[in-house]
Amino acid sequence: MSAVEAEPPLPQSEATAEQLLNRLLELIKHSTSIADFTAATVGSALGVRLHTFASGRAGYRAQLTPEWSCTLTTHQKYALGPRMLLEFVSDSTGRVPMTGICQVDVRKFTGELSQAGFSNTVHYGEHGWRMGNLLERDGLTVELSACSEADQPQDKFEHHCIRSILVH
Repeated sequence: MSAVEAEPPLPQSEATAEQLLNRLLELIKHSTSIADFTAATVGSALGVRLHTFASGRAGYRAQLTPEWSCTLTTHQKYALGPRMLLEFVSDSTGRVPMTGICQVDVRKFTGELSQAGFSNTVHYGEHGWRMGNLLERDGLTVELSACSEADQPQDKFEHHCIRSILVH
């Protein structure tokens, strides 16, 4: 019986969460359709190198802070149409504050997209819990998943950070 090998540590990201989100925001604002989100275009716009791992699929994964990493994937041949997904992932157990990756928050991101002509619908879950936003403009849809910055204090609980962004 062999021992399970630990995964090698992720490389340090070439960009901060703030840089990734600001660059993605600019790409979205200046795009007209999901066709603008190829691996080459996304990688160039965000300043990272995506690696092809299957036909029509490319990705990037790196550590942002000691608690948070990011995963970025483009999928050109998805059954429901092309898409790009940026996710922030914590490998820690339990709830980890998002303070280190929340410089560009939901309010800033959705506000700038609204100014760029996107409609913005906020979705709430059970007990009025904010789940995320659906932003749409001709030919482009952005689904934003939100999470409280931290459980305490109250102002951080009410401050919404970006957990993931799906563009399709």
